[in-house]
Amino acid sequence: MPRSTCVLSLAMVVITCVFAPALAYGNEAPPQAAVPVKAIRVSPAEKNIITGMGSVSCTNAMDLGFDTTGVLSEVLVKEGERVEEGQPLVKLDQRVADCEIAVEKAAAAAAEAEHNLQSAEYLKKEELFNKEALSESELARALFEKERARAQIESTARKVEAAETKKARMTLLAPMAGVISKIYLKAGEVVNYSSFKVVRLIDCHEADAEIELGEKSYTLVGPDQSVSLVVDALPGRIFTGVIYQVSPEINPRNRTFNVKARVSNPGLLLRPGMFVRGEIDLTRGKGPVYIPDGAILPKEDGSDAVYVVKDGVALKRRVKIDRRDHGRVGILDGLNEGDLVIVEGQDKIAEMSDVSVSIIEDRGAGTAE
Repeated sequence: MPRSTCVLSLAMVVITCVFAPALAYGNEAPPQAAVPVKAIRVSPAEKNIITGMGSVSCTNAMDLGFDTTGVLSEVLVKEGERVEEGQPLVKLDQRVADCEIAVEKAAAAAAEAEHNLQSAEYLKKEELFNKEALSESELARALFEKERARAQIESTARKVEAAETKKARMTLLAPMAGVISKIYLKAGEVVNYSSFKVVRLIDCHEADAEIELGEKSYTLVGPDQSVSLVVDALPGRIFTGVIYQVSPEINPRNRTFNVKARVSNPGLLLRPGMFVRGEIDLTRGKGPVYIPDGAILPKEDGSDAVYVVKDGVALKRRVKIDRRDHGRVGILDGLNEGDLVIVEGQDKIAEMSDVSVSIIEDRGAGTAE
């Protein structure tokens, strides 16, 4: 083959390799490879929650006893028994009280008889006085004896009433409806002022949860805040309470303080002494979502913007910035939950660029407190 023919053939091959792609796509440029970038996914606003542990008690719980001494003669209830308001629970030996009542009633009867006698005596002397057969001083003396006998009737009546009241106080009545949770003494034991407690009565239709919290939370909690409660003994159940009391002091031993929350307990599922875990949500409204400061693009028209990825394409999204803090920036508006925000590789792309995304975890994203 002539040398000129070989050179011509080689030139045709080179032209074909160079211009064939352009001819295949007409006037369009060949597709560009997707630019690799890194992005974070916008997460829901984080909640600011503090937790603590504690126990349950009944809102209405009281130890009952007598305001007098004596020997316990009868226990009329059992532990765990439900009682109604006014129901007798225990009694002291009332034999001495019965004797005292009998003595006072006898004195009252004697006073009544004496009054009748003095009243009759006064009528006789009044008749004699009217006949001028008795002096005025003697009549006055008769009237005095009559009135003294009448006063004695009133006095003895009060003593009978006092003795009966004393006896009534020797029977312990339930001041409210509830359940007997504990009986401290047995029949035959002596009740005195050092053994005031005789029975314990509780009503748990409303319960209290006392939660222990760390001192760092002291200024963050207060009355009327809601608290969610989980009880280990009742898995799957969540109870809601409202804080009504915050301890006025910090325990210097462990740097904690207690809060008390009132919990409705209509089903009586919560029982005194149950271990409880409490969560207090301190989140107030929707705060700014924080992303790395480097995700913000250089300003072109005075607006702040970021690149978000949709269907493999980089789109510019305007955002409203709240504040910057330690390399992070809070976004008030412009980003939605689930958006992919490019945080690395923005300088290599433009809007509508095809991108290949590697999603990285952004541990710092959240809400401002």
